[in-house]
Amino acid sequence: MVDTYLKATGNKKPLCFTELGYLTGEGYPPIPDNFAWANKTTIAQHAQWLSEAARLSRDSEGKIKLLIVYNVDITTYVKDDPMAGYAIIRKDGSCPACSLLAQVMSGK
Repeated sequence: MVDTYLKATGNKKPLCFTELGYLTGEGYPPIPDNFAWANKTTIAQHAQWLSEAARLSRDSEGKIKLLIVYNVDITTYVKDDPMAGYAIIRKDGSCPACSLLAQVMSGK
């Protein structure tokens, strides 16, 4: 995907990923039917996948300039839009993704 979009710019502009996130309903009511694809995603996977995306972006040799995680701390979890399920700061105040993202951003 990265190479495809770089080609669209003639390999002249780095990419920016906005609103990159993974949904997990762990700790929340059942995920709405239209988000059923995330039913089995755990908080541990959520954290691991975010850190892996950050590592791939960091190591992209300048192909990716910016990655914005969606989202940090939204608490709204409603029937049609479980935004809080994307948050890296979880309902209990923990942030399983934070230590992994810190490791990636420190170059480890």
